[in-house]
Amino acid sequence: MELSSAPTAGLGMREARSSGDPAVRLVIFDFDGVLADTVEDIADSANAVRATYGLRAIPVEGVRSVIRGGAEGIIRSLLPNDYASELCAAASLFKAEYAKRYQAHAHLYPGVAETLRDLQADGLVMAIATNKVEAVTRDLTRILGIERRFAMIVGPESVRHRKPDPEALEVILEHLGVSPGEAIMVGDTTTDIEAGRGAHVVTCAVLYGYGSREEIEAAKPDHLLESFERLPDLLEAIERQP
Repeated sequence: MELSSAPTAGLGMREARSSGDPAVRLVIFDFDGVLADTVEDIADSANAVRATYGLRAIPVEGVRSVIRGGAEGIIRSLLPNDYASELCAAASLFKAEYAKRYQAHAHLYPGVAETLRDLQADGLVMAIATNKVEAVTRDLTRILGIERRFAMIVGPESVRHRKPDPEALEVILEHLGVSPGEAIMVGDTTTDIEAGRGAHVVTCAVLYGYGSREEIEAAKPDHLLESFERLPDLLEAIERQP
């Protein structure tokens, strides 16, 4: 679990709505597919693993649809069933391959840097709950210039149960002293929606990430976003609700 030097004063800055209900004070983000597009480096790493087992490469778009559940979830989806006994070794190999190249093509989605800056200036506190290796996530936030926007980064190493279990979100809420009714989870797959729902926070799914629109809509998140730049408008709309 990573506690950063990002300002947390915003936890006391945003006012309650006139109805007496709390305003949104905390935004929890997934990383891959929400803040950053990392699919090329993940695909290259996954195909390096497949090559080790004598399997052909899978196109990037084929990898994009299975980015969930961390390294173990990705490899489980990309190896044939008869390789089940190799999953632990293959996942470790994937992590080693990804460690060599995670900086190569990763980039922020349009408007992410500016929107995070504006949200922080508006007094919101932000955190990341991810199934990605925590140290890699932290380094990518540094490389991409958004490290100081986040009060916490919680990866699978810091919890007993990874998403879709709500534990990572619950850890963030507890450490930052925020009630579930004051937080929103922004993700791109059903994994994030389930985790948010389990933590009793508002759920929001972006439609530009790695989850299919059909799966996301079937999971019935509280809100949908076509683009990251619309997040401030959504938060304002939530606060105007009676």
